[in-house]
Amino acid sequence: MLKVVLVDDEARARKSLANILHKAGDIRIAAEAADGKEALSVIAAHQPDIVFLDVKMPGMNGFELLDTIDKVMQRSFSVIFLTAYDEFAIKAIKYAAFDYLLKPVDEEELMKTISRYFSNNHPAQDAAALKYAVEQNTKIRIRSAQGYEYIDSSDVVYIEGDGNYSRFVLTDDDIRTVSRTLKDIGNELPEGFIRVHKKYFINKRYLLSFLRSSHECILVKDDIEHRIPVSVRMMKNIP
Repeated sequence: MLKVVLVDDEARARKSLANILHKAGDIRIAAEAADGKEALSVIAAHQPDIVFLDVKMPGMNGFELLDTIDKVMQRSFSVIFLTAYDEFAIKAIKYAAFDYLLKPVDEEELMKTISRYFSNNHPAQDAAALKYAVEQNTKIRIRSAQGYEYIDSSDVVYIEGDGNYSRFVLTDDDIRTVSRTLKDIGNELPEGFIRVHKKYFINKRYLLSFLRSSHECILVKDDIEHRIPVSVRMMKNIP
């Protein structure tokens, strides 16, 4: 029987999740926790197979909880993140999450996740392998009409912010516009991107030169040149 722990600061959310899990069968809810500190205790005591973990909690959020656990023990359980916010998806993958579900949790989606867990002999190890793959071949998430598109970070020359929108300029000179702020996107960017202006992130692999006189950096890919303004405050970020 699958042993799970529910970690969420909202009692109503825990109850709703428990009601769905009871329908799945072969699942025992070993314990519940309303915050990160309590979660540390019950996870150590019950050694669950799965921890359903809310991302945003007071005091210690879900990612901070995993950071703390990883410092003191080898993580032997799988993590399924639960959150009302979809911007944490990439970060969840980097934390070797088995899955990432949006709240309110859809019963059908949760059942699919549980079924996939049962069909997977070593989900925790596979999640760790996924984490490694993501770190080795970093992708950036872009929302599309169909859902999400993941593009290689090496295909992005620069990103331009315009209020609540951001434009990704790609190596083939294609442009993808998304309804996310540049600050929000910057929190998820992998190494190799540097902020040179309040409106711009650049991929330093395409950085050819910095013109101090005009406060511009020149990016070049396949003979296509892009001139990007550099603010005085951000000049220190130029390598």
